[in-house]
Amino acid sequence: AGRAILASRRSKGRARLSA
Repeated sequence: AGRAILASRRSKGRARLSA
């Protein structure tokens, strides 16, 4: 949980940050 969140943060944001 680090790069996946940063990459998703630019795409959706908290959509994957919670997953």
